[in-house]
Amino acid sequence: MRRPRLRIAGFIYILLTIPYLLAVMAQWVSPGIMWLLALFGLVFPVLLAIQVLYGLYFLYKLRWLVILPVLVIGLTTKPIINSIQWFSKPKNQVVSEGIEIMTYNVRLLDFFGWSKIPDSGEHMLQAIRNEQPDVLCMQEFMVQTEGRYTLDKIRSDLDFLPEYHIVYNYHSYKRNHGMAIFTRYPILSSGEVRFNNSTNLFIFSDLLIDGDTIRIYNVHLQSFHVEAEEELQGLDNQKVRRLIAKTRMAYKMRAEQARILSAHLQTSPYPVVICGDFNDTPVSYATHLIRKNLHDSFIDSGKGFSSTYQYIPWLRIDYILPDYSFVSSGYRTGSLNGSDHRPVMVNIKKAISPDPHSLR
Repeated sequence: MRRPRLRIAGFIYILLTIPYLLAVMAQWVSPGIMWLLALFGLVFPVLLAIQVLYGLYFLYKLRWLVILPVLVIGLTTKPIINSIQWFSKPKNQVVSEGIEIMTYNVRLLDFFGWSKIPDSGEHMLQAIRNEQPDVLCMQEFMVQTEGRYTLDKIRSDLDFLPEYHIVYNYHSYKRNHGMAIFTRYPILSSGEVRFNNSTNLFIFSDLLIDGDTIRIYNVHLQSFHVEAEEELQGLDNQKVRRLIAKTRMAYKMRAEQARILSAHLQTSPYPVVICGDFNDTPVSYATHLIRKNLHDSFIDSGKGFSSTYQYIPWLRIDYILPDYSFVSSGYRTGSLNGSDHRPVMVNIKKAISPDPHSLR
């Protein structure tokens, strides 16, 4: 009986390896060609866990089959490293100097009370004050023309960041929604790029820092626009079709938006740092395209999965990506204070000997 069981286990393992390999392929194949691959990328950590568990099972049984998960994992180390950091980095990598950068999707400062946390907007602003970043990029930023969160009030709370660049992409009754860069450094110039058929966009500011100019990008790529209360409860055929259509469209739009952003990066006359909410995983096509010629600060000094999204425990969709003109350290995420995203913080400083992969 033992040999047939092992054969069955081996057969099941091979079947489960197929979606793992499809997930790895998702970073190279545009969703415009095959969008379903992106769904496998979404559950890549789960598929990786299956590989590890099968490796341990085969090892326990002392069978040659253990070589299969070892080979599969060994040949796909790059997407694994992009998704999870197994060990903490040495503490001496954290530097006290440099530029502290924070990116934070503040979910409209929880204006509508989605989190059910009292005074959640104040908690988010307090979390920013506690960190005292030198550069702050906010997505889903919101100000009121009258009320609790006027621009004057927010500027007063963030008085250590006197310079700002704000672009609004939605206007409602006594409210403006958009993207914001706040900084303590002088802003020499700023710009924006709006995506077609979308309210999403990216903005950028050129900062004068110790005699050098650095371009900071604040990015918000296409979301799924799926509301759990309305669309994930009581699913029927019509809702399922609508969810599939939204998912397919979001992946295709993010791929195109990533191409536009990647092309814009090539035009920058200055070293760049990209911050923002990509709404996509580390093994996605969009993230892979943007990350070319940049390095992921999570890989430099992060730990674990560094989940940044509330509802999926392994999902990292918020990024800080400096180019190779910089080194980064002290990567960390904050608490959920009312937003469905965690803030991401990192320290960057100019590299003494820039990496040859640098764009600059």
